[in-house]
Amino acid sequence: MGGGGQAWVAVTAAVIGRAGRILLARRGPGQRHAGEWEFPGGKVEVGESDAGCLRRELCEEFGLGSAVGERLGVFRHVYPHAGVELRVYNVRLRRGPIRRTVHDRIAWVRPRDLVRYELAAADRLVAGRLAQGGGRRVGRAG
Repeated sequence: MGGGGQAWVAVTAAVIGRAGRILLARRGPGQRHAGEWEFPGGKVEVGESDAGCLRRELCEEFGLGSAVGERLGVFRHVYPHAGVELRVYNVRLRRGPIRRTVHDRIAWVRPRDLVRYELAAADRLVAGRLAQGGGRRVGRAG
């Protein structure tokens, strides 16, 4: 799935920065990709915009409001269960405590250290670009 003209599953990811660090979250037990770190986000629902998806996911998974900024890039990865098109955006969180509902840990990580985490495969592509650029524009990958 995901190659040769087949449909891609649209997924969003938020690059959330604070004091020169980027937010990562680790999937909790019982979740697909449990124990792997990721940029917060989720699957785009039918009729939903990317920005709407990110605002919904950040509220559901962390209890926070957010402002979605520029798109940083689009990355594709084929998992055994689906081809994923990961759409990455700069996001600013509104103040408040972070609650975790599907993640068991969070970490604020320097861009150059992102690649040291056990990331979900699609997120590795993003982390590599952020590590190279020090958190600046991510770019595009096929």
